[in-house]
Amino acid sequence: QTSQIKNTNTNTNTSNTNTNNKNYKLEFILQEKEKIDPNLKHITLLLLPTASAFTYINSFVLTRLTQYEYGTVSHALCSAVDVLIQQYMEYIQSLHDLYRNSGNSSGNMSGTINGNSSGNSSDTHLTLYQLYGELQPSIQTIQILQTIITNIQYLKGGAILNKLENLY
Repeated sequence: QTSQIKNTNTNTNTSNTNTNNKNYKLEFILQEKEKIDPNLKHITLLLLPTASAFTYINSFVLTRLTQYEYGTVSHALCSAVDVLIQQYMEYIQSLHDLYRNSGNSSGNMSGTINGNSSGNSSDTHLTLYQLYGELQPSIQTIQILQTIITNIQYLKGGAILNKLENLY
């Protein structure tokens, strides 16, 4: 097993709510790093923070979408983020399909492109590093969403809007 899930639970009281809030942080970590191919280890370590952030965002959205006591502002924000999550998942699936259909069913883990240099895409294999490059805009979006959610997680109503305005 090359990854592990670490779950940290902390209780936090804020002046914005009357109840105890729990902040769940899920973090993916790589175990037995010395036994893994260096190229695979490097790309995995680049992607794990995004996986952790995505899991945090998704958990927050699912919680807020099902509990209306957080208010309509929170519900509307989470609905919009949920749309982004669905688009992200569709994009990841299309990249996965592209990767599998480019001749990598056995997994070309190296940082090089196999095939000829004539531009014939049927002979070119998509690598994990190329996938990582394709993911850069999505990774930035996930990081922004994580920052937003971290800052508003205990807020309601107008306080969310004020915080969003002050963030960006």
